[in-house]
Amino acid sequence: MKLSIFQEPELEFGNGGTHVDIRYGTIRYGPLDLGEASAPTQLRVGLIGTDETISEVREWFERCRNGVAAKPSRLKNLFPEFPGFSDASPFYSSLIFHDRWCAAIRQREFDDAMARDEGRQAVRQAAAVFIDHAAALIEQGGPMVLVCAPPRELLAALDDPRRRRTDQLDQELDEGSEKPEARSTLAFHDVLKAEGLRLMIPIQMIRPSTYTDEGKPRKSGTKQTGARPLQDEATR
Repeated sequence: MKLSIFQEPELEFGNGGTHVDIRYGTIRYGPLDLGEASAPTQLRVGLIGTDETISEVREWFERCRNGVAAKPSRLKNLFPEFPGFSDASPFYSSLIFHDRWCAAIRQREFDDAMARDEGRQAVRQAAAVFIDHAAALIEQGGPMVLVCAPPRELLAALDDPRRRRTDQLDQELDEGSEKPEARSTLAFHDVLKAEGLRLMIPIQMIRPSTYTDEGKPRKSGTKQTGARPLQDEATR
């Protein structure tokens, strides 16, 4: 067997800068389209969830918009600060929120969807509730990206052993990878993203553990049970 190691390609950023690390490159050089007429100076965010999750997510985004300090570590390149998302940040763009870009889902809608179906169809019905509200927001105009914030109770109801998977980046916004043995089942995240393609604008899902302390490791000497381990807030 002969092995070949390829050099990691450098990513392109603003001002002609290149680097292998997307975080370092963005902080130092800015986005690739920096200075172009098409570069957005605002990012209008639509939020879909319950009254509680919408309020919590919006509050977390507002806090992160001003920057998040790096966690104490000697590995400063591995755990950098989050520089914020504003005109004064390396993104040179602002997060914009408005009450009319928020769609609150009533608990009864979830209950009705879950009561009619079980298993795979229940996942589809739950995703359909979010997509229907998302489509209504888009018709009104405004949002450039939609963030879906399902409540804890819904995710717990859908997370049974037949449908469970482990996401390596579950603590972050949206993306992750599943165990091979779980690929034959439906995951709420995957159905939501697939159905969201017809909306024609980016749609993301955020879990409660991302914007709360759920999953945060306990103090040394105590045993953590049940919760998923979280990355530090600046990394999230």
